Amino acid sequence: MFAAVRTWEDYWKCYSAHHGSDLFLNRMTKLYKPFFAFNGRQRIWEVSANKALSSALYAAESQVELWYPTVTSDTRRKKTAERIECVVGSATLLPIIFYYLKRIEEWGLLFQQCKVCGSYFLTTSKHYELCSDECRKVTAIQAKQQFKERNKDDKAEQFYEGTYQYWYNRLRKLKRNNSDGKLEKEIAVLTAVTKKFRTEAVKKKADVKSGKMKLTEFRAWLLEQQNLVDGMVKRGK
Repeated sequence: MFAAVRTWEDYWKCYSAHHGSDLFLNRMTKLYKPFFAFNGRQRIWEVSANKALSSALYAAESQVELWYPTVTSDTRRKKTAERIECVVGSATLLPIIFYYLKRIEEWGLLFQQCKVCGSYFLTTSKHYELCSDECRKVTAIQAKQQFKERNKDDKAEQFYEGTYQYWYNRLRKLKRNNSDGKLEKEIAVLTAVTKKFRTEAVKKKADVKSGKMKLTEFRAWLLEQQNLVDGMVKRGK
């Protein structure tokens, strides 16, 4: 966007002042150097691309202007002042690119490529592979689908998942009915009981798979738990 606006502005400046095409092309060459250096296989923060850009940068283009305007924001208690760093380059984007590559290194950040959408993002560790909540949701959905596929013939797992979802829906319903805030105690109790149910259900499910408990007994116990949560939600209405 910056390059497009600068191109249009410089074109009209040269056209109006009758400077001709040479001056315009000279200005555009400086402006578009980062685009020329990027060949589609390298990234601007990689060493090879960084060297290519450095060799194309004249001394006159290497300066940036810094200033720190104070921005005041109101909070519920008091006004707070925050200093925001502003960086300006004129002829080309290169000095700004180099400045912030250095700042990113000072901040201890690094670039990662999201394994879902392929976008590049800044993070503090290579262990982070997802760039946003949207991509995390996609991964969670994929993992859930894969889990269901792996356990499509596992009756104990299916019974457990169905009952847990039943508990979860009842808890969500109770929260929806709490618009006036009068059900906070009931929600806290049901949340704690849900956690206890899940712990016990996981243990019993393991007992079924190991042969210590029959599937019919596990199923009957789960139905009892559904009646329990129904009673709790009914009292919370």
